[in-house]
Amino acid sequence: MSTLFSSLIKEKCPRCRKGNLFITPFYHLLHFSKMHKECPHCQLRYEIEPGFFWAAMYVSYGLGIIICFAIGCILYWGFNDPSTFTYLFSIFFVMLVLSPFLFRYSRVILLYFFSGVKYIGSK
Repeated sequence: MSTLFSSLIKEKCPRCRKGNLFITPFYHLLHFSKMHKECPHCQLRYEIEPGFFWAAMYVSYGLGIIICFAIGCILYWGFNDPSTFTYLFSIFFVMLVLSPFLFRYSRVILLYFFSGVKYIGSK
């Protein structure tokens, strides 16, 4: 049985830790957001209620702030406080590249946060 952290990283079901949450891998950029409606292994319904994944925006925002702060610290102390354009370009480029990861992992983190809650549709 896999650990909670490794299942989260591998984007597995929060209950059985065997079924995939997403249909395609993250590098299929046209379909990186496609999720299963329920776990293919244990039939846990992922969307607890209509609009449940809207809350993932807050998780994504928090992760984005942490990443932007880290980039700013690296640029400030590692590159002797470069120009404002360098900060803006670096943060924009990194956030653009990481946007599929932020989208997916914000949903995964949200699901794992609420995975202990029993709701209609869970077995």
